[in-house]
Formats: sequence, C-alpha cells, structure tokens
Amino acid sequence: MTPAIELAGVSRLFGTLRALDDVSLSIAPGEFFALLGPSGSGKTTCLRLIAGFDRPTRGKVLLDGEDVTDVPPYERSVNTVFQDYALFPHMSVVENVAYGPRVRGVTPSERRRLALEVLELVRLGGLSDRAPSRLSGGRHLAAEFANCAKFPHDPGGVGQPTESRSGDGGQVGDHEQTPKPAGAAADRPART
Repeated sequence: MTPAIELAGVSRLFGTLRALDDVSLSIAPGEFFALLGPSGSGKTTCLRLIAGFDRPTRGKVLLDGEDVTDVPPYERSVNTVFQDYALFPHMSVVENVAYGPRVRGVTPSERRRLALEVLELVRLGGLSDRAPSRLSGGRHLAAEFANCAKFPHDPGGVGQPTESRSGDGGQVGDHEQTPKPAGAAADRPART
C-alpha cells in the first residue's frame, strides 16, 4: 500500500544547525499518527516540510506516493493545525470544518455532510452551529482535530493541537515515530 505521507531521507539545516538528520517515516492512509519528542527534536520542522511551508536541505516529501518536495503549500492537499487555535471566529464550528472542502470546490450540501460526520466522531455534532468562542477548551481542541480531518482525496492533516493543552505534546495516538536529535546514537532511539 502506498503511504499517505512519507519522508524519505530528509535532512534540514539552518546554517550550521542540523534540525533534521536523515529522517525517514511512513504514515499509512487512515492511520492515526503522533509525532512525539522533546523540544528541539525536529517535530515542527517535520510538519512544516509535510505542509510545504519549508523545504528539506536533502531528501524527499511524498504525499500518496507523489514527490511534492518542490510543490507549494497551496497546491498540497494537506490541512494544518498550528499550536495556536486557528478556527475562524466569524464562522460556526461546522463552517470551520467544512472550509477545506469548500476551498476544494465541494458542493455546499456535501461539505456540510462531511463536516457534520467528522464532528460526530469528535462528539461535537450537537454543537456544530456554535461559534468557536462559545466552546470550552477541550471542545475547542476537539474542533481543531475535526478541522484537520481526512476528507476524500486528502492525504490527511498535520498539526500540533495537543501542544496547546500540555507542555510535553500530550500522550495521544497508538503509533509514534520520533526523529532523532542531531548526534543521537544510531542504535538508540531518541527519548520521548
């Protein structure tokens, strides 16, 4: 099966700072994936590369088997959730979740159906018409997760919604891969 998201031998240098050193990871379609690690280990850099906000110094970024290393973010089918809450305050929760499909030209009735389906999964179906400012912190976080949901023909969402709720990135997901910090021993995994 072709991975939905893949980093192949990716390195990223910022001057002399080696933020990523030959990182390879593969995320299967539909897989829930958490990227965990200490501050400065390269998590955000990996996410920025996948979203297209940055380019690797070396290696490739692939979405659904297609090399998108040089493709700009607006041409990638990736939803990004940043550490700061990023729901549009002038839109309802359902309108926020339906925004990605709206940009992709999905019909109004279909995008509302898709958004409501995902909101049910995160137990926000009954709050779909509420403004984001009317949600508790936990429900706001759930809306952020819904906002980066995988819709048809999207490789998935990448983001950092748990970081805003806990200092260590949280304990989410049933699968994790952590990039090794520069200088980490090859036979020993990075600390998580």
